[in-house]
Amino acid sequence: MDHLVGKGAIVQSESVAADGCAFMYAKHLAFGSKSTFSEALSLFNPKPVILYDAVGGCPMNGRPVFVHGDEVCPEDHGHSLKYCIWEIGFARSVEEKMNWVRNYQNENITCEGMQCFE
Repeated sequence: MDHLVGKGAIVQSESVAADGCAFMYAKHLAFGSKSTFSEALSLFNPKPVILYDAVGGCPMNGRPVFVHGDEVCPEDHGHSLKYCIWEIGFARSVEEKMNWVRNYQNENITCEGMQCFE
């Protein structure tokens, strides 16, 4: 976590209630892992949220999951940016995960598209 905080990330990890409030009021949100707890509570956010989604955004069979375009979401709508990070879902030990996160090359991360929330 120190590595991410050193790069400007704010890590929320307090009580269940405080964590829930963070999901419901964040302007920018990236999940460390997906769960129904985090995803459901983020839907209660009364303001537009930008969700950075690194899970499931990689092209399948050579085709992108989301098509790039000139689409712009209305200001009063949130949106999800879908990123492709190859090998993010591989099973690793805690030490291997931390090493992978610290050494993953930024140029291997690509934004594959955007989805507007209504």
